[in-house]
Amino acid sequence: RGTIYAFDNNRENKCKQLIEYLLENTDENKTLVVFPEGLTINFLTKRKNPLYYYTYMPLDVVRTEIVEKLIKDMELKKIDYVVINQRRTDEQGYPVFGKDYAQVIREYILNNYDLLKQFGPFPFTTEEEYGIAIFKRRI
Repeated sequence: RGTIYAFDNNRENKCKQLIEYLLENTDENKTLVVFPEGLTINFLTKRKNPLYYYTYMPLDVVRTEIVEKLIKDMELKKIDYVVINQRRTDEQGYPVFGKDYAQVIREYILNNYDLLKQFGPFPFTTEEEYGIAIFKRRI
């Protein structure tokens, strides 16, 4: 898919680890949704996001009916893997996914998926280090 150049820092190193893990440990035919944003991860891992929406920033999921549709779609399409990355969204007035907005989506993930692997601390539990968590759908 080409070459990507990234800074040698905590965030980019965690993203690289996630991408390598997905490529080595998940089937290319499995589905993946990245919250709140991560289309590049889908592209680099060749993992499809079959949902109508592909970003889940505050302004994307501010309305209750969109959240309900999103969760229903996740259930219907049986999304295999979900990633939460520590992408702060201060510029849209709600800094933290699952805390300041999208709490219902976060709860859905925690209730229907098992934590598979973490890269760094669990997302948004500390400001000192960037964290990413990948979840696998419960059967």
